Amino acid sequence: MINNLGKKRFNRLLDVLKEIDEDFYNMYIKTVNWQNIEQEQEQQNKNFKIHQMIYEIVNYLKNGIEEDNKLRKFDIVDFYLLYKDDMKEIYTQISKCISIKDDIKLIKNFINENVNSEKIFADYKKRLVEGIDRINCEKDERGYPIPYTGIVIPIEEKISWFEYLENNNIPVTDKTYNAMRKRYTNRLKKEKFVKKLTQND
Repeated sequence: MINNLGKKRFNRLLDVLKEIDEDFYNMYIKTVNWQNIEQEQEQQNKNFKIHQMIYEIVNYLKNGIEEDNKLRKFDIVDFYLLYKDDMKEIYTQISKCISIKDDIKLIKNFINENVNSEKIFADYKKRLVEGIDRINCEKDERGYPIPYTGIVIPIEEKISWFEYLENNNIPVTDKTYNAMRKRYTNRLKKEKFVKKLTQND
């Protein structure tokens, strides 16, 4: 309204309104002030929630996130699940609420490296699903994986990763795929450890 009229003209009209009907003018000013206060309070509440989220993310990045009563590394899938609706605000306000430079660098690097990553389209997805992907491969003296060693990831498993990402409205990217792959690797290690414990019993 002010933009359409121009600030000076709007103020002149307010002066005219005050002369014509001072009670109505006072009621208008009071209403506008209350609206401004409510908007400011709403923005402050939103900023507070965003800042809480930012501190949570920093904590997760430093200490891990709990799963099955144990801590594991916080990954990009966790980030999308918990914060995807507020990602833009989170990135905008990082420097406003964190004073520790290392923490700012930690969270910004995580977002920059993982969020705007390469999307996996249908043809690439098909190649990933149908191709042979091995984990836990043995390594040579230089630390490189030895071909044809390790465990082949079943096609059904890879399909389930894509379904999980898509069902949770998480972008299907090289980073989210690798996060699911890492979760699967850790799950196998855990199952192997549990199996070993039960055999020793």
